[in-house]
Amino acid sequence: MTNINNEHKQMISVLNQLIDEREILSRENEYLRSRETESLLIKTMNEMRKERNLLFKLLSNLITKHNYDEQEQHASIPIRFGSNSRIGWNWNWCMPSSLNRSVAKNSFV
Repeated sequence: MTNINNEHKQMISVLNQLIDEREILSRENEYLRSRETESLLIKTMNEMRKERNLLFKLLSNLITKHNYDEQEQHASIPIRFGSNSRIGWNWNWCMPSSLNRSVAKNSFV
């Protein structure tokens, strides 16, 4: 009978060890899953940062091109300066406002 009790105690001890190991493995598995999720989130964030930077560059290029096209369009449209009705080119976009009037009076085609 003692032998059966000892075997029973050993089986219970082994069972408890297995339960403890299972719990430890479950925690490790949960930790690894969270690390994997964190890693995926970090990768996604880095990719989004790269895409954002690319979009900023594209937007900057579009704005620069739009401003250049707009300046080019204004520069090539003849306009009248003052009452003397001479036709000149609109160079106002590239000069300080104090020079605009004096240069505009002397500009004609």
